[in-house]
Amino acid sequence: LVSFIKSDIKPIDIGALYGKKFPIYPGEVVILQGPPKSMKTMLLQNWLNELKRPTYFLELEMSARQMMSRFAMMETGMNEDELRKFLLKGGRVSDKFKWLTIDYSPCRAYEVQKRIQMQPLKPEIVVIDHLGLFHSSHKDNNMKVEEASQAMMELATQNNIVVFVVSEIGKEAFKEGMNIASARGSFRVAYNANKIMGITPKKDSEGLVQSLSVTTIANRERESLNIRLKVDNVKLTLAEPITPQNLVFTTAKEFE
Repeated sequence: LVSFIKSDIKPIDIGALYGKKFPIYPGEVVILQGPPKSMKTMLLQNWLNELKRPTYFLELEMSARQMMSRFAMMETGMNEDELRKFLLKGGRVSDKFKWLTIDYSPCRAYEVQKRIQMQPLKPEIVVIDHLGLFHSSHKDNNMKVEEASQAMMELATQNNIVVFVVSEIGKEAFKEGMNIASARGSFRVAYNANKIMGITPKKDSEGLVQSLSVTTIANRERESLNIRLKVDNVKLTLAEPITPQNLVFTTAKEFE
C-alpha cells in the first residue's frame, strides 16, 4: 500500500470523460455486460480513443475492417463515405493509433498472459471482446466463462494493468433486468471482477440504437457511473443525466 501511494499511480478515470469521477486502477477487472447488439464494443472504442493509453485489444467477434473503420471515423470525425474517399486519395490515419494493438487470433484465456509479455511496449489496458469466445477444453459454457474470468483476474493483478471484459447476459437477465448475476457464468464471474457495468440500449422505430444507458451494477470502491449516451454515427456523447423519470429499463419489452 505504501509503495502504491508513493508511486503516485494515476487511475484511468472513465468518469472524467463525462465531467464525473469513476477511477479504475491498475490491477482491476471491469466487466461490461449487456444484451447482444447493444454497442458494448463501440462504447469501449470511444473510451480508448479518448484515453489513448497503450492498449492490447483482443477482438474475437468483429473484423479488422469494422474495427479500424470505427476507430478512424472516431479520430477524424468523418463518416464512412468521407473516410473512404480520404484513404483512396492517399490519406493516412495509422500514425494516430500507435497506442493501439488489435489481435484477432483466438486463443485460450491463459495464453493472453504470454501475448502481453511479447508486446514491445507493455500495455496499460487490455480489452477482451468477448469473454465467451475464448477457446476452452470445457464443454459447459458456464465453466468455460468462469475459467476465462479467473484468468483475466490473474492477468490484471499479476501485470498491474486494467482489463476490460465484454460479457453477454443470459436470457433470464434479458427478460427480468440486469444484476450482479446476469453475466454468463453467474456469481463466479462477478467475484472475479472489481467493477460491473450494465449497458442498456434504447432503439428507435426502425430498430436502430439511438441511446445507451451505462450504469454501475457493482463496484468494490465507492464511486458509481450512471449516464445516458446518445449515438451520433460512431461517437457516443453525453445526453441528459439518468433519473428515475428517464431511466431506460432493462426488460425485453423495453429493449424491443
